[in-house]
Amino acid sequence: MSGKQVFEEILVGIRSDLKFLKEELFSILWHKRVLDPYGKKEEVRNWILDVFLDKLFETHAKVERVFGDFDIQRDLPIWELKRCADDLAFIKERKFNSMPGDVTVAILEQLNNYIEEYDTIFEKSMGTVRKILHDQNWEPMKRIHLGNYVLPVKRARYIEARDELAKAKKAVNEGNWEEVLNHLRPAIDLAIKEKFGFMMMQGSMVLPFLHMT
Repeated sequence: MSGKQVFEEILVGIRSDLKFLKEELFSILWHKRVLDPYGKKEEVRNWILDVFLDKLFETHAKVERVFGDFDIQRDLPIWELKRCADDLAFIKERKFNSMPGDVTVAILEQLNNYIEEYDTIFEKSMGTVRKILHDQNWEPMKRIHLGNYVLPVKRARYIEARDELAKAKKAVNEGNWEEVLNHLRPAIDLAIKEKFGFMMMQGSMVLPFLHMT
């Protein structure tokens, strides 16, 4: 695999993760906090901490790895994102007394803006890196190890999909059909990403588990 191909694999993979955060997970978070603001508070809090923030930090770790490999110094709004997520996880009931949902919507909009800012900084940085690599005939890519980016993602997606499936099965047993969909959609998406995802890996770890369940 050429240096350019390795770079494209890494770039497409991180873009896939950021898109997953912006579209899939943010959509689920919006539903849990706006459309069903008085649902099971503990489950929503745990989902934000265990799923949303976990994916955010997993993605950020890969971005930092890229920045470290290419000696890039950029201020990314990771702590602003964490603060918004924490606010959504631990928001107090009394904040809804006068205008239910207004505070939550404001925090969600702020969270979305920070994700967009994060994505913009990443893309601009990768544009700079691409120019440098072109100028140096892709020589710096010889010291980049693709395995540092692939293996952690493969394992994390398998675990995340498995956990979502387990939650969906529990919701089925309890007859909680709305929660079934909330957990089933991310599980299917993660399984598809594992089978046909950004690395186009062979031999899925997730789909066999789907069949076993």
